[in-house]
Amino acid sequence: MFVPKTDEVSLEDLIKSVDIGEYKIPQFQREYVWNIDKVVYLIDSLLKGFPIGSLILWETREELPEVKAVGGKDIENNNNRIYTSYVIDGQQRLTSLYFALKGLITETKPKVDCSQICVSLIVKNTDKLVLKKMPEDGNTNDYILLKELFTDAMPWVQENIEKRSIHLSKVIDYHNILAKYLVPTTKVKEGSLNLEQIIQVFERINLGGKKLNLYSIVSAYNYVPGKFDLDKHFAELNANKLINYGEISDTTFLQTISACLIHKCNKPAILEGLTQENKKVELRSQYAKIEQALLRAIDHLKGNNYGVRIRANLPYEALLVTFTYFYYKLKPNYPTELQTKLLCDYFWRAILTNSYVTATDSTLNADLDKIDSILNNEQPEYEPFAFTHSNVIAHGKSKSSAFSKGIICLMCTKTPKSFACGQEVIIDNTANSSSSKKQDHHFFPKKSKVITQNKEYKNKVNNIVNIVLIDALTNDAINNKNPSQYIPEFKSKTENFDKVLRSHFIELEGYGLEEDNFDLFLEARSKAIFKELVDKLVLTKNDKIEEL
Repeated sequence: MFVPKTDEVSLEDLIKSVDIGEYKIPQFQREYVWNIDKVVYLIDSLLKGFPIGSLILWETREELPEVKAVGGKDIENNNNRIYTSYVIDGQQRLTSLYFALKGLITETKPKVDCSQICVSLIVKNTDKLVLKKMPEDGNTNDYILLKELFTDAMPWVQENIEKRSIHLSKVIDYHNILAKYLVPTTKVKEGSLNLEQIIQVFERINLGGKKLNLYSIVSAYNYVPGKFDLDKHFAELNANKLINYGEISDTTFLQTISACLIHKCNKPAILEGLTQENKKVELRSQYAKIEQALLRAIDHLKGNNYGVRIRANLPYEALLVTFTYFYYKLKPNYPTELQTKLLCDYFWRAILTNSYVTATDSTLNADLDKIDSILNNEQPEYEPFAFTHSNVIAHGKSKSSAFSKGIICLMCTKTPKSFACGQEVIIDNTANSSSSKKQDHHFFPKKSKVITQNKEYKNKVNNIVNIVLIDALTNDAINNKNPSQYIPEFKSKTENFDKVLRSHFIELEGYGLEEDNFDLFLEARSKAIFKELVDKLVLTKNDKIEEL
């Protein structure tokens, strides 16, 4: 078992190690974010002899392809050692110490000016010793710049030996504290832990800071200055190309790349595969094709077989990985009619069986094999499943569940229309769309009399079967009315209102609308939704599906 060993490094050696490029900040670390007040507090603690925390370094002969500049300042590598020490924990403190003790100004935004940090020689040790800058009305003989105190205090001593002899002992004491202060430093040496374990170390000790995910390390390994920046591609994808759909996570982004290039989506396989030199080259050469496949997958899922108009309604983001893989591998460019049916079947089976509730990585790996079958115009092998219309109500209790999101998508496939004007309810992420305001509302309003007067109904009112996709105009007109009140009003004003209702899986007759029969409504609408779901499937002989 690996047991880390902690040594103590002097401040002088610490700063020297940064200066010669021995200590480096890996690309996956977050940016320097401290302000001048935190820097001053750190130095104040140090001069009072308080512990300021330890550093954890990964000492390796391996040169990561890109490192972050320390505080935005590029430091020339004059390190003649065969090892480099990457900062795994303590970057903010190390950077602050470096700029404060050398009296420098960071190149970060906003800049942190450490050049004027000074130490008071007239306060007690229990008071605040360190200041951002000398007070305007202060006597220059009562303060000393930190950078002078750290590098060499003797010129100040010689200059002030006649003037302020009372301060000389303090200057010497503070200088000695800085000269003798030792920082606990743990070095994880090459061979003790592999890269994946180093990532785990980083994640465990940075619970309050940046969570280092797999994407961060892969992005760092694949960075080529001036040629390829995965972070930049990802940011542009979300900011510009997915603006109407919604942002995807960096996990999904990385898994789509990994699925296409190594046919695996689990963490160890990605770490091993996408940091190898041949795969790094392939990623750069194939990135444009992978991104195009991703955009085609999104367009495919927006279609009327699926109705995933916006990212927020996608039941499982992992499905974007498998559909991207399909389009990346597809030859020729367009799916056959059979492939289209089999993809639709695959999508809705995933929703109805909750296949991505647990073990997402292993499920994804297995599903890539299913997509290979579909690419070969063959139906994948599935575990048989049973489903009835009562399952629609049973699984739809929570509006936020993956199943309920799937039903929202199913509603979108019918192109739902406004009760008030009969026009299509637009669902995307643009500011002028219906979805810029919440568009999922209760058909039987929560505060309608039929609901408030029945305790049993209060537990059912949020069921997905009682949710309709309508515009704000319709919702305002419904308010808290019972259906028997508002339906006749819309019927008298909206042309072809029966067709408008059908776009929501609702009929004028047989749904209990006139008598405000909530139970009958749930029963009838769940059957209509169930029938539409079954029509999306390519059933096998082992599937047990209720016949209506």
